[in-house]
Amino acid sequence: MSKKAYTLIELLVVMAIIAMTAVLALPAFQKYSKITEFKQKAEEVRELFNSAGTLALAPQSIGSISSTDIDSYKIEYNKAASPNEYTLSACKTNTCSGSDKVPINKVKLLKTEMISGVATSGTVFECGTQLTDGQPAKCTTTVDGFAFSDSSSDVSKIAQFTLLDPFKVTLSYKDL
Repeated sequence: MSKKAYTLIELLVVMAIIAMTAVLALPAFQKYSKITEFKQKAEEVRELFNSAGTLALAPQSIGSISSTDIDSYKIEYNKAASPNEYTLSACKTNTCSGSDKVPINKVKLLKTEMISGVATSGTVFECGTQLTDGQPAKCTTTVDGFAFSDSSSDVSKIAQFTLLDPFKVTLSYKDL
């Protein structure tokens, strides 16, 4: 019976092909991973609006604030924070500061991502808990849309949010 074995040259050629495939595929995979992280952060920001809508329609006790004491829910942005961030808070009063404000959820962007087109900090959205015909009586936005971007060479995208009504937010991506 004859036994056939691979030669050293054949094994080296196969190893070289595998190594070249890995070298070519790794940068593409890293870029894909960074774009996926960027899109995940955008979905987390959009989820803040879903949470604000749910809470405005059915307030819940949060931290030291009972559900009957909540005046409104607010989504704010902060470009001065490192990294930039969006925060959903419950407010006891319309001034919504100090002990009257309880943070519920915070989305910190990645270090390469920046909030764009707005001042250093402010409110994107605020909705009161008083209902009229089953809908919040007072919801205000300071902007019709807002965005954040990642200008790193791997991502080069902007996530653009457009507010259609108090709780409906569309999300689109554009290349920079």
